[in-house]
Order: sequence, then C-alpha cells, then structure tokens
Amino acid sequence: MQTKIVNFLSAKGGVGKSVIAANFAEILSEQGYRTAIIEAPNLNNQEIILNALQRKRISLPSAVAVKISQNLTLVSPVDGAGENSAKFISELKEAGIFDFILIDAGLENLKSFAQIADHNIVLCANEPCAISNTYALLKTLGASKKEILFLLNFTASEEDAVMIYENLKAVAQKNISELNFKLLGFVPFCKDVAECAHNRVLFNSHRPFSPATIALRQSVSRFLSKQGCEPIDMSAYRGVGGFLRKLSNLV
Repeated sequence: MQTKIVNFLSAKGGVGKSVIAANFAEILSEQGYRTAIIEAPNLNNQEIILNALQRKRISLPSAVAVKISQNLTLVSPVDGAGENSAKFISELKEAGIFDFILIDAGLENLKSFAQIADHNIVLCANEPCAISNTYALLKTLGASKKEILFLLNFTASEEDAVMIYENLKAVAQKNISELNFKLLGFVPFCKDVAECAHNRVLFNSHRPFSPATIALRQSVSRFLSKQGCEPIDMSAYRGVGGFLRKLSNLV
C-alpha cells in the first residue's frame, strides 16, 4: 500500500494526544502495518511513553530510529524543526519504508505538518477550555481543505462524545467555510490509561480488555476501513461491551 501520513494534533496540552497516538500506532503495527511514529522536534514525550531508551536503535538516514517492536519504529529527525522536519517526513514517505507515518505534532509546526499529512486527527478532551481552543484550531486547519478526523478523549460515554462532536460541528459549520470533519471515535475516561502511562507501558497491550482499549481499537478499525483496508477483528470483545452504536454512520 502507499504510505499514509497521519498528523495528530491538539489545541492544548493535557488532552492525552501523545498517549493516544502511541497506542494508535501500536494497534496499527499489531495488524501487520509497518508503522513509524515521529515526534515534533524538541519534544521527548514518545521516547518516554514508548520507553525507547530501553530499545534497540537502528540505522535510518538523517534520523535517530528506535525499534519498539517488529512493526513499530520511533523516528526522530536529526536536522532542524518545522519545514526541515516536514521535508524529511515527505522524503520518508516517498521511500516507502513504512505503511503509516504518524506525527505527534506540536502547534508550532501546525501548518507545515498539516500540509503534508494525508489525514489530520484532532484530539479533544471533554472540558470547556479544550473545546473552545479546538474551535480555534479548526479555523486554522480549515484552510487546508482536507478532511479532519476527531478523536474525543476522557469522555463519559459514547453519547457524551457524540453530543460534544455535534455541538462543535454545528458551531464550526456556521462560521468556517469549506470545513470537512468527522468523528472517528472516542476514548472513555479509564483509570487503566493513567496507570499504564505511569508505568511507561501502552494500555492497548497491557490492558487489552479495558474500555479505553476497546474504544480505541474500534477507532483504528474505522480508520483502516477508510483506507480500504480490512477492519480489525473485534470478535474477541463480543459481550464485553463498548461497541459503538451512534458512531457507526459518522465516518
């Protein structure tokens, strides 16, 4: 398959973007996709989340690369920030080494990363400040005319996620021209997420039956379907609960 660049963004800190991006990447890698996760320059969140200092380094031109698992690699460009990093990521895409390149982006590199991304995934938490800041972010991303996918974090329920999305969508569509965004999914508030983050392990692999893992796997499955790929087999979770009802027609 042709390499896809997926840009993870949030309008403010503290909404769980880096943790969700890391688990999203691991789920893709578990499905057999060669996955790279690239952190915005001058940050080291993914190095900590993925416990990369304990992993094997590999050779990759113009980058520091750490093998996290068979199909998951943490890549850190060595030269500069912003446009230089965007150029490096574009060249990495052309090389065809990976199926998916996920960017854990900061707002300072918003425009350069948004332009090269095939998909922009915006993380938003269920709190007033995050929602209002996300609206401002949408105004900036609207100029790219690319579809924006939403992942809502720390929600109480699926109904809660849909309500936040629909309210934000209603306001944005009245004020931002040519805006195209959809709800990819949500991750409910779950103590397993905080516990795994504290222990520097990913909740997807260490708490496979937690509500957060089930919901995020459904979001990744939905994302894969959008690429024309096989969805994730969720049969192991039948009867566990958490299967989305209202989200089925939103993406």
